[in-house]
Amino acid sequence: MRAVNSAFFAALQDDSVHICELINLNTRTNSWKWSTTNKPIVSSGDEYVPFPGMPTSGVEESIDLGVSFIDFVVANSSDLFDDLLKGSEFNYADIQIRRVIPNTPDLGSMIIYTGKLGEYSYDRKVLSGRARSILGAVTAKWPYYTYMDQCAVRFGGSACGFNTASITITGSLELSADRYNIKVSSPFFSNSAYSINHFEFGKFTSTTGANSGVVRTVFANSGDWLTISQKLPFDVSSGDQFSLYRGCKKQLVSDCKSLFNNASNFLGFPWIPRQESAF
Repeated sequence: MRAVNSAFFAALQDDSVHICELINLNTRTNSWKWSTTNKPIVSSGDEYVPFPGMPTSGVEESIDLGVSFIDFVVANSSDLFDDLLKGSEFNYADIQIRRVIPNTPDLGSMIIYTGKLGEYSYDRKVLSGRARSILGAVTAKWPYYTYMDQCAVRFGGSACGFNTASITITGSLELSADRYNIKVSSPFFSNSAYSINHFEFGKFTSTTGANSGVVRTVFANSGDWLTISQKLPFDVSSGDQFSLYRGCKKQLVSDCKSLFNNASNFLGFPWIPRQESAF
């Protein structure tokens, strides 16, 4: 039976009590503190911010010697994702989940889960995987990483190391009837050496006007037109400013070496034979 202090136990008897979880994820060099509420909670002087994702299932427990585990999905957020790509930073990271009363988090808590990060995978959008209890950590799959020919590093992030400011350009926009297809003020592209789809997978940022701060991925560019991944929330006004840099297709030779001279930070495995061609 889990032991809690008497004040916390008494508070649990209230018919209107609300409970939330505080999550601690600790790697060798960093620490994240999340809560399952929609606003920050301060407990023992530490701030816990809303969890940037959602569990795909709850903790599953067994009455025998079975192992409890948690499946999770976490949004690809800057520092979390950059630390993930440093190498073995997240291997067997420590996880603890405590249950508290949100309005009085320092009244007491009950530890409901202690474990380590097991196997995980990631892409540009999310980090997903499974947390295992202390006993279950020994059953984590090996190897930890999925071997693929493309680089898994976020372009321009700390693990990538390339300074995107060096290739960022700025300009203004013209009125556009379609928020997916945006017209850049001439002769911004017309008199330049930017070829068709030069900015494919690049980053478009609106810096002024109603869409200020909105960021989109570039799907294509042709002439003075950009096609973006998702439509802008508001109509574009003539003269709205933007910044833009080309994207990286995560290939060693065509991108990392030829375009960005950044092969030393490439995190892919292009020379591993595919399974059907291995002898």
